[in-house]
Amino acid sequence: MEVVFSTWDLAGQEVYYATHQCFLSRNTLYLVVWNMEEGDKGIEYLQPWLLNIQSRAPHSPVIIVGTHCDKLPPAKSRELREQYKQKIVSIYRRVGYPEISNVMCVSCVTKEGIKDLQEKIHMTAIQAKDPDTNELIIGQQVPASYVALQKIISEEVKNCQTKEIPPVLNQKEFAKLAERIPNNDMVDPNRDLIDPEELSVAAQFLHDNGVLLHYNDHLRGLNNLYFIDPIWLADMLAEVITVPEKQGFVHNGILNESSVAFIFRDSKRFPSQFLQQYLQLLERFEIALSLGNGQRLIPSMLPVQRPILSFVEPQLVPKYDIEPPALSWTGSNNSVDRGAYTIIADAVSCIRRRYKMAYIPSGFWSRLISRLIINLKRSGLLEDNQRAGSGVIYWKRGILVTHMTGKFLVESTQPLTSEVSGVSISKMMFEASTRLVGDGIDGVPAESSGVDITVWSDNEDFSAMGYVVDQLDSLI
Repeated sequence: MEVVFSTWDLAGQEVYYATHQCFLSRNTLYLVVWNMEEGDKGIEYLQPWLLNIQSRAPHSPVIIVGTHCDKLPPAKSRELREQYKQKIVSIYRRVGYPEISNVMCVSCVTKEGIKDLQEKIHMTAIQAKDPDTNELIIGQQVPASYVALQKIISEEVKNCQTKEIPPVLNQKEFAKLAERIPNNDMVDPNRDLIDPEELSVAAQFLHDNGVLLHYNDHLRGLNNLYFIDPIWLADMLAEVITVPEKQGFVHNGILNESSVAFIFRDSKRFPSQFLQQYLQLLERFEIALSLGNGQRLIPSMLPVQRPILSFVEPQLVPKYDIEPPALSWTGSNNSVDRGAYTIIADAVSCIRRRYKMAYIPSGFWSRLISRLIINLKRSGLLEDNQRAGSGVIYWKRGILVTHMTGKFLVESTQPLTSEVSGVSISKMMFEASTRLVGDGIDGVPAESSGVDITVWSDNEDFSAMGYVVDQLDSLI
């Protein structure tokens, strides 16, 4: 059986993480590739990628491919290959991870294993089933109108290229494309119009098959857009954050909008008259956010180092002298909520909530910082900060917002050092909730993977905690 694949390469460098969310789809065969020279460390680093696949595209089949097998010591090569395979199977072929269909090793130098990998890819693809229907994906019958719409979209992409316009359609324009289909079975017989629900199902089918990209995201308005040339979208996002010579325009995560024209100046695919549309798309995908004054924030390119903050963080002494709940997080109602643990300070008007997370998804921090800033702008608090002489400080995995009556700090988990009944809070916390080893996806040590939210208030108004928690919950 002949199979045509649409192949996407999601590179492993951290600068790409913010864009990965756009391209993980269900009913897809994933190849997760690691360097066998890295041994056990490389196997550990597979974890966040597999978890990302399971969270975005559950039940999708995965082939884990070890590369550089020709670099293994010849005397131990066979032993190491078997050892690595057994370890991968024992760790990842279980509940909570995607379906590991095969574990293989290859060499791009000697071509060893390449033919076998090709055969496994083909076999896995034709055996893959839709988790909703349990039917084979390849060979599945689909309405003729879906196939016809795919052809019309291909023609429209060429038309956009000829006219040098962005291949992005709104809801009305996409429906007009569907109207070109002869004998269209997506037409509502009672109204002689395109059925919106059927068109939505068709769009999801084409999204799953890599023909277009469409996101059911009402919060950011992406649900009204159809990216009929996925490669165009990938390249447009990459123009800003993944091309080394372009990164010189970004300083400490800040990009001047006047530089955007220079970033796109050499590309015929991105005509300068559409610069404002590119900026709007970058904001909707939480890649580059408007800060006003002609500046854009690119969270994925913020400095890693936590800045020295201009205030003394208080010693946090809980009002209640209890041990944190057990790993199951049951049997206690003391401010425990789905893995979150809140400490209320006595001496100062301050509360802190800690979220312990099994892993940090790719691009998590850049997206969280983006959402906090977007909603600060909507609430008007960001403008108030500037008028009050206060403001916002951000770094790779954290943000501090100071306002007229207090401040709040959201950052990657930091050890708490206060003593409670002779046992440090840091020890209590980590004994209760730490089980991971290795590094998280954004470079955060897995044993401290989580989010700390600290809120200070001069008038005991801690509503900022609810605001941050809402944004965090919407993301995870």
